[in-house]
Amino acid sequence: MFTPASKLLTISILTSAILFTGCGGGDSSDTTAPKFSTATLNTSVVEGTQNVLTLKAEDSSDVTYAISGGADAGLFTIDAKTGALSLKTPLDFNQNKSADGDRTFEVIITATDTAGNSASQTVLVKLTTSDTQAPFINTPATVEVAKSTKEVIKIEAQDQNEPLSYTILEEGDGALFTIDNEGNLAFKKIPTYIKGGDNTYKVTIEVSDAVENSTKHTITVTVTDPKVVLTTGIPGEPGVARDWIRTPEAGDRAVVTLKGNTIMWEDNIDTQSGGDAGNYIYRHKTFAAAKQHCDELVLGGYDDWRLPTPNELQQLVNHSYVGNPDKYMDDAFHFLNLTFYWSSVELNNGTARVLNLVLGTDDEMDKNEDDGNNVRCVRGELSKGDFVADNTNHTVTDLSTGLIWDNSADIGAKTYNHAEAIAACEAKGMRLPTINELITLADYENEKIRIPNPAGADALYFWASTPALYEDKKYRYFSFDKAVNEFGSKTNDDFHEMYIRCVKSK
Repeated sequence: MFTPASKLLTISILTSAILFTGCGGGDSSDTTAPKFSTATLNTSVVEGTQNVLTLKAEDSSDVTYAISGGADAGLFTIDAKTGALSLKTPLDFNQNKSADGDRTFEVIITATDTAGNSASQTVLVKLTTSDTQAPFINTPATVEVAKSTKEVIKIEAQDQNEPLSYTILEEGDGALFTIDNEGNLAFKKIPTYIKGGDNTYKVTIEVSDAVENSTKHTITVTVTDPKVVLTTGIPGEPGVARDWIRTPEAGDRAVVTLKGNTIMWEDNIDTQSGGDAGNYIYRHKTFAAAKQHCDELVLGGYDDWRLPTPNELQQLVNHSYVGNPDKYMDDAFHFLNLTFYWSSVELNNGTARVLNLVLGTDDEMDKNEDDGNNVRCVRGELSKGDFVADNTNHTVTDLSTGLIWDNSADIGAKTYNHAEAIAACEAKGMRLPTINELITLADYENEKIRIPNPAGADALYFWASTPALYEDKKYRYFSFDKAVNEFGSKTNDDFHEMYIRCVKSK
């Protein structure tokens, strides 16, 4: 069959075109790049695992995948055919961080089709923890704080991923509080206390662990006016150690506290008189001036100072140093006036109770008298306490001191000299009380004994085992119906309408 030359030429050209197209690196007519769903893909991986995700780029031809960049590219690998992205080695939440310091890792994946067209997608992989347990907080939901105190409580929390962090949320009264890295919660400044008011504050704390789990805890803080209870011993007796603690302030002012007794005493220049002949400092005060001084005193960060009770003042008398004027009070007290100090007890006849620190005795003083009368303020309160009766052995226990007192029916039925008093108490398996122990039973305001319905209530004077200052072989005694600690007393051999109320310690 004959074919024209022009036809042969056309077939040859078409054949060459077909052969050329089939032998090249791609279809020159395909100019569309693979398409990822987004330019940036966010995902996460749990610590200890390797598989991240499988990427998919849409295209009309086969696509291959490769890691082409990213700050953390070296940590990843990808299957070129399937697009399965994984970590080369598992990561640890506490040990591994990304290049920019957080726990979100960046890798760039490029997808290329058979025509050589390509597209890239940034993948951000957030490392998460297998720990989903929030910190456990075992701090109470209600806390009481004494007025004039900033410290509140230490937040106690537990978690397997420490360190923990503490944050005060803005809700409630959060702006009034502060918290440190150890969880110590405190007021920013001493809170206002209103007598008879609500005095409660609410603060919410958020505690977070090292893997970003967190929990919240709300605390109701109540500011109180606490009563301080004397619970350890009676100071000031011969042979009894007196351990005073001085906390100084500017100008040599200080707060002085007896160890084991949380009652605080003022010590500053206003508590003494002194000076040279030309510059004598008169600081004696009337009762009203003494009371005003304590009401206005701010010392040690406290503003709730007051006049002491006679019972409290007696704790300052140092019976351990009979006749030694340098030791009437401990060296922790720098300012001292060896005359009278006002107590808080006012009497109906226009007088008030005072303590003669030189003699260690009680007295009455006209409230307008300022010659020789001084002031030493105190804070806290010597609790009146409660008594528990034991009808089996006829005793009562004072819960404020722990002392056990005889309350037998024979109290007040017989008088004793001092030697007989000692022997009688020993026969009861008890002892003769010290003067300061007797004084803890005194109700100065009502001039009676604090023990309810006591045996021997009509008895006048009771022996103490404490020697009288300046008086050789003489001993102190106390009268409850007069509410007075008499100076001196009769000698061991004298007989003077004296009674006993024996005591023992737990």
